[in-house]
Amino acid sequence: MVDDDLRGFRDAPPHLSEALTLVLAVLATATFIALGEIERLVRDWVTVDGRSAAVSDVLGPLALADAAQERSAWTVWAAEPAGDIGITRFLVGHTAVDTVFVIASALLLLRLLCRVGAAGRTWRVLLLLLVLAEGLEAVGLLTAAFRLDPDVRGTVLLAGVSTAKWALAGALAVVVWRQAPVRERIVQGVRRAGSAVWVQRLSAVSVLLIGALSLAPVGEILDQMPDAQRAWLDQDGPAGAARAGGWHLGAAVVMVALFAVVLFFQGRWRARKAWTVEMAWTAGLGPFAPEADPLRKGRYFWWLLAPVGVATAAALVWWRSGAVAPVDGQALAVFLAVPASVVLASVVLGVRDRDRNGRSERRDALGSGLVALALLGAAWALGHGAGTDSVGWAVAVGGGVLVLVAVGIAVLMARGGKDLWSWPGRGHPTEAVERDVRLQRAGDVRVAGDLLSFGMLVVAGLGLVRSFVAPLFVPAGTPPSRYAWQLVLVAFGLLLALGAPYARLVLITWIDRDPLTTGSATSRDLRRLLRPDSGDPLVRDPRPARALATALPVAFGVLSVLVLVALVTRTEAVTARVGVVGTAVLALGSWAVLLGFFIVSLQDRQPLEVFRFLRLTANPVLSLVVAVLLLVSLSGGDPDLHEVRTTAGDAGFAGRPALREVFVAWVRDGEAACPEATVRPLVLVAASGGGVRAAVWTAGVMDALRELPCGPGVLFSSGVSGGSVGLALSRAPDALDAATRLSGPDALASGIAGALVGDVAAAVTGVRLSSGGAAEWRDRAGLMESSWEGAADVLDEPFGGDVRGPGGALILNSTAAGPGCRVLVSQIDLTAGPDLPGCQGSLDGLPAATLDLGAYERCLGRMTWATAAMLSARFPFVTPAGRVDCEVLRPDGARAPTDLQLVDGGYAEGTGIATVADLAPAVADLVREHNATVPADGAIVVPLVLYLEDETRSDVIADPPDLAPELLVPVVGGDAAGQLVRTDAWLQRSADALADPCPAVAGSRCEDAVRVVRQGVPGGVVLAAPATVPGVSSPLGWTLSDDSRRQLAEGLRFQISGCAARTAHYACLEDLLRVLGRA
Repeated sequence: MVDDDLRGFRDAPPHLSEALTLVLAVLATATFIALGEIERLVRDWVTVDGRSAAVSDVLGPLALADAAQERSAWTVWAAEPAGDIGITRFLVGHTAVDTVFVIASALLLLRLLCRVGAAGRTWRVLLLLLVLAEGLEAVGLLTAAFRLDPDVRGTVLLAGVSTAKWALAGALAVVVWRQAPVRERIVQGVRRAGSAVWVQRLSAVSVLLIGALSLAPVGEILDQMPDAQRAWLDQDGPAGAARAGGWHLGAAVVMVALFAVVLFFQGRWRARKAWTVEMAWTAGLGPFAPEADPLRKGRYFWWLLAPVGVATAAALVWWRSGAVAPVDGQALAVFLAVPASVVLASVVLGVRDRDRNGRSERRDALGSGLVALALLGAAWALGHGAGTDSVGWAVAVGGGVLVLVAVGIAVLMARGGKDLWSWPGRGHPTEAVERDVRLQRAGDVRVAGDLLSFGMLVVAGLGLVRSFVAPLFVPAGTPPSRYAWQLVLVAFGLLLALGAPYARLVLITWIDRDPLTTGSATSRDLRRLLRPDSGDPLVRDPRPARALATALPVAFGVLSVLVLVALVTRTEAVTARVGVVGTAVLALGSWAVLLGFFIVSLQDRQPLEVFRFLRLTANPVLSLVVAVLLLVSLSGGDPDLHEVRTTAGDAGFAGRPALREVFVAWVRDGEAACPEATVRPLVLVAASGGGVRAAVWTAGVMDALRELPCGPGVLFSSGVSGGSVGLALSRAPDALDAATRLSGPDALASGIAGALVGDVAAAVTGVRLSSGGAAEWRDRAGLMESSWEGAADVLDEPFGGDVRGPGGALILNSTAAGPGCRVLVSQIDLTAGPDLPGCQGSLDGLPAATLDLGAYERCLGRMTWATAAMLSARFPFVTPAGRVDCEVLRPDGARAPTDLQLVDGGYAEGTGIATVADLAPAVADLVREHNATVPADGAIVVPLVLYLEDETRSDVIADPPDLAPELLVPVVGGDAAGQLVRTDAWLQRSADALADPCPAVAGSRCEDAVRVVRQGVPGGVVLAAPATVPGVSSPLGWTLSDDSRRQLAEGLRFQISGCAARTAHYACLEDLLRVLGRA
């Protein structure tokens, strides 16, 4: 009967037909991704009057509505382009890729519908008509792409075909879904897949995370990984970028391949556990039966391994540092208490069973119980030593209650004659139907594991397609060698993704072939190890390749621990070698391997008595890991873990000038630079957030202002996130070069290592290891700050009130999580203002609902400009909230505990204009006061606002929305609140506050000066933003490729010379430079 069971479990190796189905699915996915990238290029194609359209407008379900509009997509595409790239190439490319997508999707749909048993001819006819409609649509789009004629008849005909296509697709879905057998098979298939993936959930989560980072077509922050891949081909970036890019490409390939191999082993071993359990049921045994798996000795050792190892590491850190600071007693107490309590309770529960099972197991239980008891005592002491008695008592009470409950249950079970090994039967496990279902369930687990491991290769290949397909359509400015490599990587990605199903076919055919007596001894042992049905004592060989089966998980586990330790203690050295993608795969893969093979090592042993009592068929390792994470987070954690990185010394806030003093110094410097000037524009700068993209853009604009003969004329600059980093860099004479160095991969790679390894390990275990030879603990924000300081010397300087550079006095905007206050890291003293603990309550302070970090000066040490800029750029998940523990003085002199968690300034307001708008009335008062007393030969001051926007599409004009149906008015009306905090609204407030710089008694001289300046800068507002052109999408992140930097450089050149001729709502940088140059 066993042989029949094996045939039912394995059936046969996957046929070429199954591999072909998978290839069609991968090909359809690849072309769908490519279509999404081409659609982005089309959306970024803009006319001279700021109009753009999308392919979905003419091929989507609402194509007829677009064709009926006066400004249809074809009208836009027939107009004069703003750039020198025609729309035809993108439409032709879209048609070609869409044709492949339709063919692959149609064949895939045909095979799947036949497989699920779709009956009748109707669905076949509909599918044929759908393909014909797609063909007509492709011909129509291709013809129209070359003509670019907004002929109404042609556009309406094409729109009609597209609408018919969508109607046919809907009809096909309805016809198929109405068939009850098809619905049942689809639902059953989804359930089977979900059940199998749940068993392989650790592998699934790993693959899904990497897939989301590489393939999700969301844009902005999820464009970071594709751009990091494009950086492999960099030649013009930071020094050594070409050599490093080659290393990073090779490292990524190796990491992905190793991860896929490890996932395959892990998936096969998880399938072996599923096979063992299901066979035990089939044989009439419960999953806890000793006959199902004899490995019971040493069950507690694995549970005590992690807490004992971490406790030893904590002791070594204490001994080496000579203090307890590098260890968080709270987190360590929880980490030790949870497994120790589980083991101790299990030892108590299993007393009666061990009385029957021999002396060796009793000794093992006694030793394990004593170790667990010692760990619980250490956890209690750590909880008290951490200064929080509640943690110590919580550990003691929680562990004690669990053990006492276990004692009570053991006594009751002894009196009642109960046995933990027993398990109530379910139905009739010997029946063929039940046996077939269980064998099918085990086979599903095996298939899921195989598909996930090879899915890692598919994800990697599709990631290359997404990263490099867009640059292929925009070759202008790309060196020929780079373009050739882009072609090679797209081809390699397609080959990798499409070849993975056939590679799986070859490998599984070799593993599952019969008999196991063929081949070399090593080959046979390896095949036994990877065949889930060969490792069960009920089947063939009770110990197939036992030594190899035991050694490999241990070896994988040890290797993953060594990799994780290296990522913590040698962060910069490791990440500089493997790059951003390699670091992400290495970190995620190491955690998956460590947890996965710990689970694999435990799966061949019976669950602990606590879990057997709860009727669990396996040790819930992942659930306990999540429980520890939750308990540590609920305890509040150690505030030192993410404390703002400072050293001994002055915080840099003492002696800062007030706004009036800054203005007086600005007037004095202007008179010294251009004593003959009669008009002097005063510029208030707002630099928006956007990661390193914003930093590069801001630094480039600041360098352009630096070259003016009379100076940049900037009084102060307000920055958010990456804009703050760019402003900090502007203090250096080579800001753009420094920003280019900063945009290399090192900072982000270090941050990823810290986020995925160092910070997680420190938060869970409480043990903090120094990295890269640094004496102090550095979280992921500290690692990035150190990388920035190495890339730009100006960021390694201490923060202070020394004003230099074209940005004037710098105001870096952060946010206090919780109260939601805006927090200013400012070179201007703005401490007079709201009640500090609540950032509210004052009516005469500026700006509103804001704290000045200078009020916390006595709680801060010396910080670098990198740390100051990072306080404005701490986007959670990427970087943690910076902790400041302090007591501040209320206006009434009382002390109030006001700890801060500082996050990205964009949480409060992402443009930096709000701070400008809040300070603009005070600046206007100073300007009017100056203009009222300026001598006849002095300069009239006229204020302006310069907004630095690093995102594209600010030059795209959107038509106002139509009136909403009455039923939707309550929903649509809610959007009005957002209009009041849009960028345009903030700019309008700023401009209005500065609109009248002339005093009431001013003569025509002041009014003439204002008129002259406002002729060059209408409205007094300048918007400097990259022009929208087809190209790669610069990500919202902390590294850029040459493609992204080149796009920003082109945008900056256009802003400096050329933007004034383009119709726009606001003046551009060229207009401002002309006005400042005349001053």
